[in-house]
Amino acid sequence: MAGDSIELQAVPHVRLVIPGGDWLLRAEFTSQGNDLLLSGANGKHVLIRDYFSLDFPPELMSQGGAVITPQMAVKLAGSIVPGQYGLLENGPFAQLAQVTSPPAGKVELADGLVEAVRADGNRYILSQGDNIYEGDIIETDVGAAVGIIFSDGTTFSMGDEGRMILDQMVYDPDTNEGLFNISLVQGVFSFISGEIAKSAPDAMTLITPVATIGIRGTKVAGRAAQEGEQNTISLLPEFDTDGNIIVGELIISNDAGTVTLNVIGATVQMSSSFVAPPPPVTLSTQQIQQQFGAALNVLPPSTLPIQNGVEEAVEDSKEEAENNEDAPGEEVEENPENPENPENPDSAETTPEPEKLPDNKPLDFNFEDIFAKNAEAFRPIDFDSFSFDINSFTLAPVEFSKRLTDVLQNNPSVQEVVGVVGINQIFGTSGDDVIVGTGIQDFIYGLAGDDTLLGLLSDDFFSGGPGDDTLNGGDGTDSADYTDDTAGVTVDLAAGTASGTDIGSDTLISIEIIRAGSGDDTLTASSSAGSISGNNGDDLIIGNAGNDTFDGGAGTDTLSYVNDTQGVTVSLQAGTASGTGIGSDTNQSFENLTGGSGDDNLSGN
Repeated sequence: MAGDSIELQAVPHVRLVIPGGDWLLRAEFTSQGNDLLLSGANGKHVLIRDYFSLDFPPELMSQGGAVITPQMAVKLAGSIVPGQYGLLENGPFAQLAQVTSPPAGKVELADGLVEAVRADGNRYILSQGDNIYEGDIIETDVGAAVGIIFSDGTTFSMGDEGRMILDQMVYDPDTNEGLFNISLVQGVFSFISGEIAKSAPDAMTLITPVATIGIRGTKVAGRAAQEGEQNTISLLPEFDTDGNIIVGELIISNDAGTVTLNVIGATVQMSSSFVAPPPPVTLSTQQIQQQFGAALNVLPPSTLPIQNGVEEAVEDSKEEAENNEDAPGEEVEENPENPENPENPDSAETTPEPEKLPDNKPLDFNFEDIFAKNAEAFRPIDFDSFSFDINSFTLAPVEFSKRLTDVLQNNPSVQEVVGVVGINQIFGTSGDDVIVGTGIQDFIYGLAGDDTLLGLLSDDFFSGGPGDDTLNGGDGTDSADYTDDTAGVTVDLAAGTASGTDIGSDTLISIEIIRAGSGDDTLTASSSAGSISGNNGDDLIIGNAGNDTFDGGAGTDTLSYVNDTQGVTVSLQAGTASGTGIGSDTNQSFENLTGGSGDDNLSGN
């Protein structure tokens, strides 16, 4: 071979180090008879002699310790000629030569160029509604992303320049049992496991170049990285239909060791399959979004189970989609003479893209646009009983919020305006988002930008993130969370304001609970019942009227009733406070105490 090329000899059971740095995970794999050719965009070529003639071909390893298994290499190389399976008829890979099985899943969202390389070697462009099959290699181009829902309810997404192999997907819907194995070669990814992961401890496995991940029913985000970069795996929370947090478990292992993740936000970073996974660290919500936002923002909502009150609308949406599903992809140049793609198990007809909403600014978008384009989902609703304003709103019947939830969850064009919506857990974007909650408990994360977050019904949780945000809890007992803040915040529930170096200036409406971070905070209660937690730092918490609960947390904290004029009786040791002007409060973890201008009875610890 000429140019920047080398030849290596394959030896059974012996790892083969591929020289040249960071290009192995991005290389094109091509079969040349019994030889394997690796080609890089930088002009590098490595020819591995006799790779496919061996019963046990070697693992391919980068100089930094990332590993491509023989199974990965064979699937990435595809067949000798598109439509043929001659390559796969040797030794342990004979089972890969079987004809494509029934669909394993369906594309929910394809943003940019997303392609599937089938087991027969043909390459197809994927669009929304296209089928995914066992053995498919899914690839995303620069700036592209894909979201997939699998037959067992698992949802999966992958960001740009990603490469994933669906190694095995066997599912019995009658028993909810099966096997699900994915190889993630490169890219940012996320998924929410479905029924298969619940059926047995080893039923779902994800293989990356540096570790194997056993899935125990949970939500995961990660990055399979280039040479010299950290491969990252994080455990995320999932929520049941009652809004309760579900925390699963990840077992991460390689040749050097094993680590278990079972705490929300627990994260490991590693760059080699020959170095044991390190002890996990915990990432904040903002850090997770920064790391994995490209995949989380296109992750389809979990379909297991769908919340009460929305089932009918969702089923109608699914039936309509299934009527147009005969379009798993347009075949590209490998087979241009056959426009109907007979090699593709599905029709070449493509599902039309959903109609886009007008390009409105988030704070100015018109709900009538959403109503008009989703009339069926909202019938029957008396829209005259509904009005919307940024700072105050009245509600139509509960049915409205339930059906609005369904529209937001199942309409990508609406999501572009109001953020990315999942069941009970709603993430915004880096822009200025308007996010509307549901009729049940929501966990709403605005992230960056000047966001407007509306909780509507039930007891909702808000994390606005950086930017000047409006948090409107609506009905229920609602929380504003600033636990990621380290610089200190000033919150006044009576005035409805919150400010700080890291958070900007927020407006708080119908918020009853405040959770602060590790800085030195000043937190003032409202005249209604509520709860304030200072967390770490030296905090000042100021009480007002209403029966409140105050927790100073760690640090040297001060409880103050400076605004009271009628006299208070406070005991830090007993954890009680009472008075005509303050009601009956409880307190804990305070070191200092100050009263107001009345005749006070104050006692410390």
